[in-house]
Amino acid sequence: MGYLVYSVACVAAILCTKGCNGTVTEDIFDYFVDQDTGVNHTVLRYTIENSEKKISCQLINFGATVTSLRVPDKDGNVDDILLGFDNVQSYNDSLNPYFGATVGRVANRIRGGTFKLDGTPYNLFKNAGNDTLHGGRRGFSRVMWQAEMKGDNQVKMTYVSPRDSEGFPGEVTAEATFTLLVNEVTKIPQLVITYKATANQRTPINIVNHAYFNLAGHKAGKDGIYRHKVQINADQYTKLDATLVPTGEIVNVTGTAYDLRNLTVVKAAIDGTGSDGVDINFCINGGRDEQKIQRDTAYIVDETSGRYLKLSTDQPGVQFYTHNNDNKFTGKEGFVYERHGAFCLETQNYPDAVNH
Repeated sequence: MGYLVYSVACVAAILCTKGCNGTVTEDIFDYFVDQDTGVNHTVLRYTIENSEKKISCQLINFGATVTSLRVPDKDGNVDDILLGFDNVQSYNDSLNPYFGATVGRVANRIRGGTFKLDGTPYNLFKNAGNDTLHGGRRGFSRVMWQAEMKGDNQVKMTYVSPRDSEGFPGEVTAEATFTLLVNEVTKIPQLVITYKATANQRTPINIVNHAYFNLAGHKAGKDGIYRHKVQINADQYTKLDATLVPTGEIVNVTGTAYDLRNLTVVKAAIDGTGSDGVDINFCINGGRDEQKIQRDTAYIVDETSGRYLKLSTDQPGVQFYTHNNDNKFTGKEGFVYERHGAFCLETQNYPDAVNH
């Protein structure tokens, strides 16, 4: 089971009193024709809202995707802080960089699109050069999930991945549960995402949420991101080769551009890499302990708007990615998303772990 908590709020958050309940509603987002089967699908949208805190989250059952997260700033002005699209065709496009999607069976890269399990080699669909990225051609992110509303603040989605899907062994039943709540102690709103998978035979699983955040608002672009400040609780990271696949070496962050243990301006972090930006798996402090507990992982703040995000997870790693994609995407409200216009914090097992 994978567990992550986004605590998203403004610095001047209004405290929620006892009995602060939410609502869950369902409507039609779009229509989708599965090109593999020819089946027509109605894509449903779910809105979880807490009106007292002025925060809401929207999801669709295509890819178990988080499409919107609306949060007030320090002056009470509400904005959407997630990048995304207004139609399912864009979410299904092969160029979509997984905006808000649930990614699996195995997130991140698998070297050569192959691995051995119990002595048996498995060859996967290669969708990133010679490698497999984020589960293959469709994975978990470009398929329909079954969804149900649970209570007044939760949506649960389920997908059955067939045997040999994308080349992976066994049939897998995956569950994604999204809960919008207010922490009883801190009174801060939290989006809690829980992933669970069961299989009928041994198979690798590494499910990730791929939300793209801009705390200044989804239309704030790179100028909004550059002023963000980030802190990640990690003393080590997994070293990559030129193809962005881990070498198997775990490196100390001291003296590198990846030393983000103290609050660091995101623009400085990007510049420090000497490359397109940050795209690395951090080894969360304590994440490899046998005791699998939720740990404080990262903190990002946009001081201008007053919005901040605190991330906690029970996973051993987190991929910090500064949207280094050169492609331009026409997103929500017709806004064009460009390079460095968002960041991702993908909680995960270490990339390419099946080969190490």
